[in-house]
Amino acid sequence: MEAIVAPEVAIYEVRSPVPILGITVFESPASEQLAGEVEAVMAEVETKWGSDKEFSRRLAQIEPLDFYLAVLQSLHSRFEHSRALQESSRNLYNTIHREREWFTGIGQWPSSPITAEELLSPR
Repeated sequence: MEAIVAPEVAIYEVRSPVPILGITVFESPASEQLAGEVEAVMAEVETKWGSDKEFSRRLAQIEPLDFYLAVLQSLHSRFEHSRALQESSRNLYNTIHREREWFTGIGQWPSSPITAEELLSPR
């Protein structure tokens, strides 16, 4: 985040190599659902930690792009094993698929992707 402060105004610019969910101007049901799923994945992993502080410390050590790719992999794995989930959340499923294709197309999808559960697990 960068701040530009003048006598009568302050402007804050937030930049990220991944989508900033929750404050995007044109939110869609799929982006809202994706944000909710990211929170759910994080909550599941956080329960494996003995302390919120340690979990937060681990989360802060991870690059945003690595985290986002790992969450996409986690969600992709869940959808691939459930036809019912694919059908009930078609927009989210398509969003996850498009994101993976886009990252593959720009050469940023890992050859051996890991899940968020693996990335955030206590070591």
